[in-house]
Amino acid sequence: MDSTMNLLERALAAARTNDPNISEAAFTRSFGLERTAISVARNRGNLSPVVAGQIAASLGEDVEHWIAVAAIESAKPSEAKSRLARMLNRARNS
Repeated sequence: MDSTMNLLERALAAARTNDPNISEAAFTRSFGLERTAISVARNRGNLSPVVAGQIAASLGEDVEHWIAVAAIESAKPSEAKSRLARMLNRARNS
């Protein structure tokens, strides 16, 4: 399954293409988020659905897909979570 942390890294790389010296705090503020949002996401290991959707939109990616990925990532481990992740992968690959 796609990872919101991979989405974040792609967005940071794209931002640094335009401004090699951009800080993570400045990058985060460009989305209207608190300066600590990226470090909190890194500690949790995933982006919130709102942040993932905003970043996906900025990259021209499928916003609904990334919101779904973020929601699945934030769910507690369960068979239902695994099943939804598989369904999302199949839908993305078809």
